[in-house]
Amino acid sequence: MPARRRRVRERVLQVLYACEMSRDNDNKVVAELLEDLRPDEIAFNFARSLILRVNEQGKELDSLIRDQVEHWEFSRLAVVDKIILRIAICEFVFFEDIPPMVSIYVAIEIARVVSPMKSLVTGILLPVFTLYPAPVSSSVITIVGSSVMNPRRIRLLARATISRS
Repeated sequence: MPARRRRVRERVLQVLYACEMSRDNDNKVVAELLEDLRPDEIAFNFARSLILRVNEQGKELDSLIRDQVEHWEFSRLAVVDKIILRIAICEFVFFEDIPPMVSIYVAIEIARVVSPMKSLVTGILLPVFTLYPAPVSSSVITIVGSSVMNPRRIRLLARATISRS
């Protein structure tokens, strides 16, 4: 499963990059680009969930990235670096079943292959990871407004909000 998920993350990166470059998040385009994953239902569902979550939470993810970028403008980050960071942060904020260190490790490994600034990915992900307390049991959830959020995410968002103030 881990090797399969890494390949899925690489495909998610390709899909999100295509969407970013074409400025089109159309579900048909995403479905077409993921068509070869369809026979593996688990991989397909993971990819689709990750893509949807990154697209839905893009502004929030970018805000977390901006908070960690020092002496560098967010707009100057390479598109591929932004997408790698969004995927990794999205995983450890929204996908409790994936250990955050796995998300970081895979992001760094993918960045080594495709990123023009490999160390930047590490330099941003590790500080975001340190915002997290010890992993929270997946059975513990808190209802905030109309959305269900895990306590780990609530603490991360609270810290991000406080640091912006």
